[in-house]
Formats: sequence, C-alpha cells, structure tokens
Amino acid sequence: MKELDFLIIGQGLAGSLLAWTLHRQGFSVNIAHDPDYAGASRVAGGMINPITGLRLALADNTSRQLAAANSLYQQIADFFSTTVFYPRKIARLFKNDQEQDWYRKRASQPRYREYLGEPFSPATQTIPLSHELGGFYIRKGGYLDTCKCLDLLLQYFDNNNMTVSSAVKYNQLQVNADSIQWQGLQARQAIFCDGARMLNNPWFDWLPMQALHGDILTLRGPAIHDDTILNFGNWLLPLQGNTYRYGATIHVDHADPAPVPAGRKQLLAELNLRTSGKPFTCLSHHAGVRPATRDRMPFIGKHPKYDPLFIFNGFGSKGSLTIPSYLKQFTRLLCQQKPVDAECDISRYLEACHFD
Repeated sequence: MKELDFLIIGQGLAGSLLAWTLHRQGFSVNIAHDPDYAGASRVAGGMINPITGLRLALADNTSRQLAAANSLYQQIADFFSTTVFYPRKIARLFKNDQEQDWYRKRASQPRYREYLGEPFSPATQTIPLSHELGGFYIRKGGYLDTCKCLDLLLQYFDNNNMTVSSAVKYNQLQVNADSIQWQGLQARQAIFCDGARMLNNPWFDWLPMQALHGDILTLRGPAIHDDTILNFGNWLLPLQGNTYRYGATIHVDHADPAPVPAGRKQLLAELNLRTSGKPFTCLSHHAGVRPATRDRMPFIGKHPKYDPLFIFNGFGSKGSLTIPSYLKQFTRLLCQQKPVDAECDISRYLEACHFD
C-alpha cells in the first residue's frame, strides 16, 4: 500500500493547480486522471476579465485574485520555460444605452479606474465587428491557455509518478476514520475536484451544483488589431494565424458534454449579426459542462461527517481567475486547519442538510 498525504480526484484546472501547489510545498500527492473524460477545463477559453455583467461589476476581491493568478501562472511559466498566460486588452461593445450609462457611472468610481479603459466610438476601424454604440476597453484582462497548462502539468505529474490514469468509481473508495484507500493507495485526505461529475458524488451531492453546458467554436477570420479580445455578450478570443476561440452558449442543468448543433447555430447567428459577408469560418465545435453554483461562489471545505474527505470545486466560468486565490485559502485549511472565507465554505449549506 502506497501511503500519501493527498489523493486528488480530477485533473481539470482546479485539481491540477492544487496538485502542483501541494507538491511544491513538499507534500506527497497523487492525482486521479481519467484519460477518456473531456472536462470543461480543456474546452474553456481561459478568459480573465475583471469587469463583468450587465452592470459592469467589479468583485471586491478582484485585485487579490488577479495578483494570485498572475503569480501562479508566472511560476508555472518560469518552471517550464514557456508562456501559459497571455495579457490582453478587452474591447467590450455596448449593447444598449443602459450599458453606456453604467460605464459612465463606473468610470466615476475610484475603485474602477485601474480596470476601465477609454471608450471608443462607432467609427473605430480596428474592431472587425459592428459596434453602432461604440464601447470601451478593459484593462488587466487576458487568457490562460488551459490546454497547454494542463498538458504541461500532466506530463510533469506523469514523470514524477504522481498520476493514476483511471476513472474513479465512487463505490471503490474506502473511507476510514483517518484515511482513504483506493487502488493500492492510502491517503490521509482525498480532495474531490471532479467538476460536473460531482452531481453523482455520494459524499457531496447535497451541495446545489448547477451543470452549465457551453458550446465553443474555433474560427478563422480577419485579424484583430493588437490581438484584442472582443466581448459583446459572447467573447471572441484571438489565437494564432487568424484563428479564434468563440463562445459560449449557456444551457442550464444540461450535464451531457457533447456539442449541441443548435448551440453552434446560435453562436454563428449572433456573430453574423455583427459582421457583413460572413468573414468568419467555423473550423471546429467543442463543448463542456461547467460546475457552477447557484450563489456563484465555489464549494470549498471538509465533509461535515467524514474527516478525510474534502472538496475544491464549483468555479464555473471564472476558474482561470479565481482558482489561484482560493488555492491559498484551501491549502491553509488542509495544512494549518485555518478556515476558509464563509462565502465559499460548504458549511453555508449545512442548515439545509442532515447527516446521520
């Protein structure tokens, strides 16, 4: 029996960054990786956008989240002598007069000033989509190349004998008072980073996860000045060679990760409304199921009954931005028994649940 500090179940972005962080801190870690499962992390655009929503909202902890994300992704880039995070300016196109009003309001608020860039007019020629109301730029945005990051980490885990390439069947896990056993491994603690599969997790299915299916297209089209990311309800992310990632649809409580043809049709129709002559060509269509939460805060914490079981999940579409910051809290919980913030602690749902 191989003894470990931590068994991490799930090699999406949350599980991979957690395994990397704990390993770098000197703990023994194995990560269970199902090679046949296409999780949402590998489909995601990896967008980091500090200003979101119809009211152009800025979360209170955005500065902390950006600092943690930049630090962790730079650490990974330095270790592997490559780049995984790409800072980019974001051009958000106004959809209506209300968004223009919100921009003027936010621009007058001091905490927004480092993130809100200058407005641009409908006459701006560097944006290849129609923008009859103009728009504005967002600073400190960008994207994480999630596939590249996950591939680098998976190869590193493989080289260091840290992976088990097998789907985890929940009924094969033996939970003891102070450890968990599975496939010849005995870990002090098991951490579920199982994404949308959490819906079938018998220890954490009491948490109100919401499966959000999203379709994403890869396109070819005209160049965008300075590789600016375009946001117009959907997002258009420039890659290399005039190719783009474009998405995403949202289908609530849809747990099947297969691409939906109607999603492709919807995305292309919405893009064509802002173009003439259909300059973009669809190269491929992918989809994933994001593990979202009803209050938009992740699920982090220890099981109320089984001490060896923990969860680090539910980051939805903002995982590239938020996971590194929550990692700091979670590792302090694991290693120093320091509580995480109440807003993300799973204990916020305990009153509605009963455990024998």
